[in-house]
Amino acid sequence: MMFIEAIFEGLLLREQHGKALYEQMTMFEEYFKPRKEDLHKTMDIAAEREKRSRSMFAQESISRNVEEIKAILQEVNSAIGSNIDVERFVNTSIRLNGGSVKGQGSVEINLAGTPRPLKEALGYQSNQANSSCFI
Repeated sequence: MMFIEAIFEGLLLREQHGKALYEQMTMFEEYFKPRKEDLHKTMDIAAEREKRSRSMFAQESISRNVEEIKAILQEVNSAIGSNIDVERFVNTSIRLNGGSVKGQGSVEINLAGTPRPLKEALGYQSNQANSSCFI
């Protein structure tokens, strides 16, 4: 019986000691609270400044990309030429490869006499009923 009483007495003393430690820790919390708030405020300010910085650089990156894309587009347009140049190229290429082109603007292209690799490159399926495609 004495053994059980000793265990309960130890548990009660430990519980009282734990309460005393908790009370001491709450005193430290009051001491550190202003420092903690200052630290959080400083971190929030730094995070906001970083967010603005990233946003500013992102805008600059977008502006730069727009200019780069515009320059590339101008290079491509000058390389392929005008609509008339593209139309002339397609008509000539189809005819030189055994096909035919009918119409203006919206045209009918007959791929019957063209080589199979050209048909495949243009997306023509060999099981189609006729060999014409409309553009």
